[in-house]
Amino acid sequence: MTRSAAFVAAAVLTVLLPAPAEAAPPPCTCRNLKDLQLELKNARTLQQRFRAEADKLRAMDPGSRKGAMKAFAENEAGQGIRAPEGTTGPGHVDFTARGDNFAVGTEGRAPSQAYLCEFSDSTVLDLGRARAGAKCQGIADAIEAHERSHQARCQAVGYVPYRDTDPADRAMEEVSAYEAQAQALRAAIRAVLADASITLRVTSEIHMEGPARNPLYTGVDIHNDVTVRTTPAGAAPASTAEIAFEGSAEQVSDPKVLGGNCTMEGTPFRVPGRGRVLTDGETAKVSFILQGRSPSFGMRCRVPGMKGSGSGMSLPSPVGPSSGQTGDMPLALEDGAHVRFEAKDSPAAAIMAKAGASLSGFTDAEIRLECPAPK
Repeated sequence: MTRSAAFVAAAVLTVLLPAPAEAAPPPCTCRNLKDLQLELKNARTLQQRFRAEADKLRAMDPGSRKGAMKAFAENEAGQGIRAPEGTTGPGHVDFTARGDNFAVGTEGRAPSQAYLCEFSDSTVLDLGRARAGAKCQGIADAIEAHERSHQARCQAVGYVPYRDTDPADRAMEEVSAYEAQAQALRAAIRAVLADASITLRVTSEIHMEGPARNPLYTGVDIHNDVTVRTTPAGAAPASTAEIAFEGSAEQVSDPKVLGGNCTMEGTPFRVPGRGRVLTDGETAKVSFILQGRSPSFGMRCRVPGMKGSGSGMSLPSPVGPSSGQTGDMPLALEDGAHVRFEAKDSPAAAIMAKAGASLSGFTDAEIRLECPAPK
């Protein structure tokens, strides 16, 4: 059984909503991105629910499993699942095989085993209605991919063993079918995102405080800022769950020394880098990796009680997410999505703490999704 948005359900559900039988869904475009994302979320949610239900069923007495599976499919499975606005067509599609038209024990009269596992007339009709009522072609293809997964299972084990499948195994079959549906939806999302661009903005406000015994300065405040427009990094294979967006940019760093005895030299400075957004269609992981050499910079300091000044003291740059020293920062794949990383939680903060210094502040990452990308 399949469910496009609200297509959860089980073979026991029979109510259908009418839809144009011969209408063809339009191609998926940028305007369908949220529809596709919602369908993907639905498929993944249902997959998780059926997996959990399979575990529960295995713990039951075999005689109780069929009724429990029926009750789950009719009630719990579809709770909170909603279709994209404007979806029409049947509320669910069930895979029923042609073999179901044969009385038990008469399956040998069929032309072949393959014939027994073909879609029944009702499944063909329901799939046609679901396709006609889908918001776009990619969603329709995902519904069919789900049902084809059931058919492939029937063909692999044979019709009679398939018909007599234990309910716990049937629940796991749904897990596999929803995986096929999710893969088809991700493929549709990848195709839509081929026309998109994602602008990545990473801003850091970092405060470094040195050991109290330092007579020259008490700490450093550093402002880092980068904006990079990323585009799809080549065509993603159909088997790939994620698509990468990449682009080059510069990070502008402007450190300010604290304490009154030192001034910065060579600042602000720029460091080349590369922004990256990795997405599975639902969520995005963003990062900005510094590349190349850091420009020459330092500070000039006055030593209290002495005449003149000296320069050339090195200034350690903070290690944080904007320098690519941490893992990807996850956030939703939507325009305006934002995430904050606290510097005190970074590996660099732990290292500095051992030397009697501290690191605080934050790094903000935000994405602006434009689909289609401006020309």
